[in-house]
Amino acid sequence: MALDKAFQDLCDRLHALETGLEELSNAVLHSKPAESRAKAGPNKEHYLADLLWEMVAEMQGRQKEASEAAAEAKRAVDPPLNLDRAWRMLKVSHEAVNVIGRQYSSEIVPYERVNDLMTLRAEHPEWAGWVEAQRTHLSRLGKQISDTSEAFLGCWQEIAERVGMTSVSVQSTNIGQQITAQSLMEKDAMRQGVT
Repeated sequence: MALDKAFQDLCDRLHALETGLEELSNAVLHSKPAESRAKAGPNKEHYLADLLWEMVAEMQGRQKEASEAAAEAKRAVDPPLNLDRAWRMLKVSHEAVNVIGRQYSSEIVPYERVNDLMTLRAEHPEWAGWVEAQRTHLSRLGKQISDTSEAFLGCWQEIAERVGMTSVSVQSTNIGQQITAQSLMEKDAMRQGVT
């Protein structure tokens, strides 16, 4: 894959991740039971809805940071090529997506959180539609995070190939007498008459 195509693919995947986070955000807010939305106020909504909303909002901020850095990296691979700027911005973008991935796996979909969702569905049947909407969107989001990570790999490979093509190899050779500890000891022994 060409360098510019790899970076375009990354930007496309980041846009898909943005869309997935927006859809999840909308599902968190708009698929709540009607009676919950009508009675909105302190202690009227389930804590999982608030918790998920906060996590998604934080992930959206990281995604925006990742997209901005990736766009900068993509501009750096356009002529005139600036590989140093490209890999620095790619690193910033990749770190932001890694934070999203860690948050997804450790805070949003660990066993305990999924168990909380299933308990909510069992104990409050009116929340069953909301729970299913979250499960659907969370499953898609996991795939989008994985696809984005693969796109980063493609960019890193393209940068590595470019760096490999332009690297310079320096080989040094010694000219003259090579002195080793062994030869010095032999000369010293000959002066002292020891053979």
